[in-house]
Amino acid sequence: MWSSKFFYFIIFISLINSDLFGQKSKSQVLFDSIVQWEEEPEPFEVVSVLERLEEISNSEKELGINLLTLLTLTGYYYDLGEVEEFKKAATKAFQNSTIYNDTELRIDAINNFALYHSMIGSNNIALNNYLSALEISNRNSRNREVILFNIATIYYKIGDFSLAEEYCLEALDVIQNKAFNNSIEKRILFIRKVKALSSLLKYYTSQGNFEKGKRLVFRILDLIEKNSNYSKDDFDYQKVLFELENRLNIFYLTFQIEDKSSNSYKSYLGLSQYQNSFRSFQFFRLNGLWKKSTSDFVKSYSELMKSLEIAKNEYETDKEFAFIPKIHQNIGELYLDWNKPDSALMEFHEGLKFFDEALSDDLESNPTFKKYTEYPEALALLKYKARTSDSLYQNTNDQKYLRISEKAYMALVDLLDQMKKSYLIDGSKFFVAEKAYPLYSEALDLFYRSYALSNNHAKLNAIFQILEKNKSTILFENVKNKFELLSSKLPEDIKNQESELTSSVSFYSRLLSEEKQKDSLDLNRISEYERAVFEAQEELAILQNKIETEYPDFFDYRKELTKGYDLTVVQQKLNGNEALFEYFQTEDNIYALYIDRKKIELNRVQHLQKWNTQLLDHLDWISQKPTGNLEKFALARRNAFHLYQELLGCFSLDGIEKLIVVPDGILNRLPFETLVADTSAYNSYLLSKTNVSYYLSARQFLEEETVSKSEDHEVFCIAPEFSGPIEQSRSCALASLGKLPFAKDELLFLKETFHGVFDGDTSSIRSAFTDNYADFPIVHLATHACLNPEDPMLSEIHFTDGYLTNYDLQGLSSRPELVVLSACNTATGELKSGEGMMSLSRGFFASGVKSLQSSLWALDDKSSYDISTNMYLNLKKGMSKSEALQKSKMAFLESADKQHQHPYYWASMIHIGNDQAIFPSQSNMLLYIGASMLCVAGGLLMRRRRDRLDQAA
Repeated sequence: MWSSKFFYFIIFISLINSDLFGQKSKSQVLFDSIVQWEEEPEPFEVVSVLERLEEISNSEKELGINLLTLLTLTGYYYDLGEVEEFKKAATKAFQNSTIYNDTELRIDAINNFALYHSMIGSNNIALNNYLSALEISNRNSRNREVILFNIATIYYKIGDFSLAEEYCLEALDVIQNKAFNNSIEKRILFIRKVKALSSLLKYYTSQGNFEKGKRLVFRILDLIEKNSNYSKDDFDYQKVLFELENRLNIFYLTFQIEDKSSNSYKSYLGLSQYQNSFRSFQFFRLNGLWKKSTSDFVKSYSELMKSLEIAKNEYETDKEFAFIPKIHQNIGELYLDWNKPDSALMEFHEGLKFFDEALSDDLESNPTFKKYTEYPEALALLKYKARTSDSLYQNTNDQKYLRISEKAYMALVDLLDQMKKSYLIDGSKFFVAEKAYPLYSEALDLFYRSYALSNNHAKLNAIFQILEKNKSTILFENVKNKFELLSSKLPEDIKNQESELTSSVSFYSRLLSEEKQKDSLDLNRISEYERAVFEAQEELAILQNKIETEYPDFFDYRKELTKGYDLTVVQQKLNGNEALFEYFQTEDNIYALYIDRKKIELNRVQHLQKWNTQLLDHLDWISQKPTGNLEKFALARRNAFHLYQELLGCFSLDGIEKLIVVPDGILNRLPFETLVADTSAYNSYLLSKTNVSYYLSARQFLEEETVSKSEDHEVFCIAPEFSGPIEQSRSCALASLGKLPFAKDELLFLKETFHGVFDGDTSSIRSAFTDNYADFPIVHLATHACLNPEDPMLSEIHFTDGYLTNYDLQGLSSRPELVVLSACNTATGELKSGEGMMSLSRGFFASGVKSLQSSLWALDDKSSYDISTNMYLNLKKGMSKSEALQKSKMAFLESADKQHQHPYYWASMIHIGNDQAIFPSQSNMLLYIGASMLCVAGGLLMRRRRDRLDQAA
């Protein structure tokens, strides 16, 4: 609790003596003895009187006095370490506050109730309540900075240091701008400011940000020096100073600043008289870590064990005190440096028992995380356990260590997945995804080695689960949430509020990104936009928590998002002539999982540096216009053949006519159709052998919706008429956006072939697109698109009156069966660990699109026209979307001269997502017509025969 008990006491006295409660009652008379005290009495003496007062005010049904008494008691119980009493008082105050009309007291009650849940590790409940308190507060509320600080503390606990920093800075901003009326309030605000700065130093240390930390240290020391008038005997100030010196020590130790550490320890020792009051475990822990850094392992062990003993004793009375896992981790790390890995493994497992009291001593067991956002130490301990047991396995070849490591890694993957889904803001989700990526890599490496030795199918299934945990989960969850919200029975005002806040986040994020890319930065405007984004995200998080609290059934669909699929489910979905490839790229390897109806295989591509060079050369060759250099052409074909051998050639593709590819990393930039399976023939691209369709994950393939086939599917096509000079390419590298004559031809072709809406003049504006986008199963955009390499969220789809960015696209809500982006660079962008390509394609998928055809580089206008128009004709014949595109590319190759057979002209467009046919098959239609005609003919023959028989009769 950030406020001292004395602060509560002063508030209590001031409010009792006000007119708040009207005529004096028995409870007020009882309180007269407290008012007469000239100085603050002993805590237990106050508590005794307050407990009696709470009893009387409750019996007299004086709700105001009762609520204030309970709030004051919580402060005393907290400082005295009376956890159960604190819980009872906080819960009663929370319940009473709902029916008492005083906003400030209600905020305090919610804050205390949240604090209790934070103490026992229920961080989700705590966060929900802190956000609720924040919602009803304003910048002048008495304890707004306390709420912000507590939210920061929760985010730090669950490992999101970035959000912890944001909320802590917001708390500091509130303190900085807060007026105080007397010396008591001034002192309280000063102590809060020191505490917030001290916590900020902890966050910077945890992030490894030495420069920010160093500047903050000078700021803190300067603040202390300028306010040296505060008494060093002040209990609350002394407590804050102790915590500050503790964090300074950790900062110095983390960054190995020896001279500073030495000085810091001297001042730390100067506070030893307060150790019993202020968690002396930190003194022994830091001393133990210092001895470890000097290789004095015996002394280090002794100090860390003292720290652990004190920590366990304190935890018995203070459930907020959760440093036990961290100390176990420190002891485990000591054992590793001491070359005692078995002891280290036991220590890491012992630390995990803190999170699950039922966890046995069996090292193969792992905690069941009921509160999966508890503490970052859980992740650290599982990681150390998995790595240490793997190291022991490699050194001893003992299978028990392999089993321990495998199970620890799977528990780690599951914990990361649950954490990611529990976050409310995408930035936090991306944070966890980035954090998870190297751990997934380690897990894959272990299971690959294990599978190579055992050939055990269960290992493949584990590998598949790890691959899938890392594929576009944030995107899929956001889309699912969007359409569940739209179709739900939630009140319309909540739906509208959610929509408005989501739009505000996108709007201000876009303004912020654009401002940051200007040559001359306007720091005030950047700060304004950052605040707007922060506040909109904050309100959105509050709303989502409100929905989760008041409409819990709404979030039942999230259970589906956490379930995993068995490999046999994938095999059952595949046709006999189909195979699925799922890839995962690490720093050193690429893993390829192959699945068809009959078999599942795994391969690993090593020596990635040489392989990467070949791939980059290949990507450069296919995405640039041909130069006619025969030597370069021959080298490129050899590269394409080597890549084919590494990625596909190790698997038997006999009888496989369609590849379903789930790429990863840089493979997101590769059209597999350009790989060469046979160098003996000129046009031996994979395109001519196999149809290729791309998915963001195997889950997307498994859960794709069944398409309703119809002869009458309508098309919405927009082909803006730009006024610039005619260009041969749609590349935005050009000085202007020129006319695209073949884009106009695409529109005319579609207008002749389909029913629908076709907009192709100078009035092709953004609103025409957004107004019609949701009403058609097929959407075709023939226009300019511009990739923003610095910030892919600012990549643009152009119209005559402006453009739409990814920020705009993800705010749309539409489920077209197919969107064709006949524009440049719509499938490429920044690669994000676990989420794939941050491209315009992602923006469209975020809006709800089921499938896309988009480009990996700048399109050639004429070839784009030829391929897209033939693709539509193939679609109308009842082909799947990817097959329609493949057959169209092959037709283009067959009719093109040698120059235009280069992949630059035909390979840029790829199909992503749902690949079912959207028109009925013409062959089926002919059979239907033929059968109908036979039926009619048969009927006529039967009728004639009946007429003849009637005549004969």
